[in-house]
Amino acid sequence: MKQRTLQIYIPKDPHFFSLYADGKEETLVQTNSASVLYYPPDAIVFLYYTYPTHRRVYCIRNAERQRMNDLPCTSLPVAILFKQFASRVDKTKKAVSYIREHYPEISFSQPDSFYSRLDILLLAKGKLDYSLLDELIKRTLDYGCTCNS
Repeated sequence: MKQRTLQIYIPKDPHFFSLYADGKEETLVQTNSASVLYYPPDAIVFLYYTYPTHRRVYCIRNAERQRMNDLPCTSLPVAILFKQFASRVDKTKKAVSYIREHYPEISFSQPDSFYSRLDILLLAKGKLDYSLLDELIKRTLDYGCTCNS
């Protein structure tokens, strides 16, 4: 089975949109026109796209699935676990930062079901509920769900 290394190209001089990628990349290569991030198979990556009139974030997994999607600046089709728009982009950034800071050993390594539940949490009106996010993480850890599904 061939390796599925995902490359994400972040242009240095974006024209129509800007891109920020958040995940555990294997390597970073700088070129004259872009930064290229390499992600291993099954890696979770959050892709933040900012367009002139809107913002969006995609939570993706570098894995072959039944439904694959091509996204701008990615080398391979990816599995989209969830996507958020507008103010929920900020909520997603805050949630990812919280997980990275408080649970570094599990950040970007949870099963798809965790990210589905995170998506539901992010859809709630108002600010991010950190106590519910913490409960979600602890519940996932209690069940020993650190495998990819």
